[in-house]
Amino acid sequence: MKKLLIYFSVLIVITGMLILFVSKNYPENILEVCLKSYASPELVDSVVKKIGSFDYFNIYDIFSKEDAISVYSGNINLFLYDKKIQRLELTFNDDEVIMGENYMYEHLKYDALGGKYKSEYGEYYINCIIENNDRIYYKDLKILENSRVKNQKIYISLLNSKNILMNPQNKLLELENNDILYAKSIAYIDVINFLKQLIVLLLIVYTMLIIIILNTKNGSTHKKIASAYKNTKYDLEFRDFLIKKENLKPIIKYILYILMQVAGAIIIIFLVAKLISIPVSYSIDIRSIKSIINTVSSFVDLLKYYCLNGFTEISSMIVKIIMIYFVASILFIIVNIKLSNKNISSSK
Repeated sequence: MKKLLIYFSVLIVITGMLILFVSKNYPENILEVCLKSYASPELVDSVVKKIGSFDYFNIYDIFSKEDAISVYSGNINLFLYDKKIQRLELTFNDDEVIMGENYMYEHLKYDALGGKYKSEYGEYYINCIIENNDRIYYKDLKILENSRVKNQKIYISLLNSKNILMNPQNKLLELENNDILYAKSIAYIDVINFLKQLIVLLLIVYTMLIIIILNTKNGSTHKKIASAYKNTKYDLEFRDFLIKKENLKPIIKYILYILMQVAGAIIIIFLVAKLISIPVSYSIDIRSIKSIINTVSSFVDLLKYYCLNGFTEISSMIVKIIMIYFVASILFIIVNIKLSNKNISSSK
C-alpha cells in the first residue's frame, strides 16, 4: 500500500508539472482545426469573423520542389506564440518569408536573417527565423494559385470581442455550417482540462489509499484499546482507564485517526465536486463500457489521423504525455518486480 502511495505521489507531481508546461506553452484559447478539403483564405477570413472570432492563423502545406513549404494568412503571432525566434521588424507584406532555422542551414548554409531569399516563387526578405524548425512560411497568397495543397490547418482564437472563452464544439459546428469541413480538431483548453481532471482523480485515489491505511491502523489500535480495557474493567473505573498513561496515548491516536478519516472523506467530496466542475468538450460516462470504448476509439482515430497527415505541436505533446505516463507505469512495475524478487531471496 505504501508503494502505491509513492507511485501516486510521483504521478501527481508529474501531472502538476505537465499542467504548468502545457498552460505556459499552449494558450487555452486556441482551437486547432485540420480541414478535410481546401478553403480559400477569403472564405476562412469571412467565416472566422462570422462565428465571432477575430483572431486566427490559417496555414497551407503545399507540394513544392523546395519541400517543407507553407503559405499562411491571418495573424502569424498566434503561430509564433512562445516559440524561440530571431526577428527583425515583421512587415506582414507579401514579399516577406519566415524561415525555420533547420531549413535555413540545410538550404542556404548560413545565417540569412535580414537577407533575401530567391525561390521559384520570387524574391523575398527573411525577417524572422524560428529555432528548431524545418519549414519556410510564405505570406504571398499568389503561390496558392498554381500549387496543390497537401493539408490545411486553422488556429482559431476562442476569445470573443468581450474576452470570453467560446465553446469549441459550437464553433466547429458553425464552421461546417459555413462550408468549412474539418477532419480533426483539438481545443488546447481540453488538453489542459484533461490534465486537471487527471490530477484530481489521482488526488481522489491518493486520499482513498490514505483512508484505507488509516482504517487499518485504526483497527489495530481499537483492538489494543479493547484488549486493555477488557483486562482492567473490573479493577478500574472507565474514567480512570481513560486517563491512565499507557492507555491515553492509543486513545488519542484512535481519535486522531478517526478525525483524519473524516477529513479525508470531506476532501474526497470536495475533489469530486471539483472534478465535475472542470468543463471539457468531450463526455465520458464511466458507468458505460460502450462510452469508454467509443472515447478510446475516437482518441485512437485522432492519433491515426496525425500519423498519416503529420503531427502538429499539440498532437505531438499529447503523444509525449502518453509516453510519460506509460514509462512511469513500466518503471513502477519493474521496481516492484525487483523488490519482490529481492524479498524472496532474502527470506530464503
